[in-house]
Amino acid sequence: MKRVTLFYTLIALLGLAQVQAQSIPTVGQFTHTESLGKTAGGTGIFYTHTIELKNAQSALYSVDGYQASSRLECKVVKLSAHKIQLIFDHFGEHDMFKNGELYRKGQALMTLENKNGKWLVQYAKDYPMDQQGKSFVFKKTK
Repeated sequence: MKRVTLFYTLIALLGLAQVQAQSIPTVGQFTHTESLGKTAGGTGIFYTHTIELKNAQSALYSVDGYQASSRLECKVVKLSAHKIQLIFDHFGEHDMFKNGELYRKGQALMTLENKNGKWLVQYAKDYPMDQQGKSFVFKKTK
């Protein structure tokens, strides 16, 4: 009887660990690198997108690469155990553009969702850059 109880307890704990492993963390760093070809002069056009979840309420979304250095401070809204949304709050200290025409306070930028252990980022339909409406897999780096 003890073995059966122990067996079912272990199964329950393993199931709980699997659910927790697939939920959205409250801290961590996720990145995605993209290549958009080359300029007319042959320079590679690369961008690294980074989402740093600072805590359960705030995040920093950064884009670095060819003629870009963007820092967007965001609020985090939990949509479900597996999905959060990043909402633009203000420009970060080292943002290169700080263009108030591109981003409005309270604007949804993207959702971050765990799908089968992969961190899928879906950019909002009104996202002002060429990622608008697209999805990318981000890898956890920290």
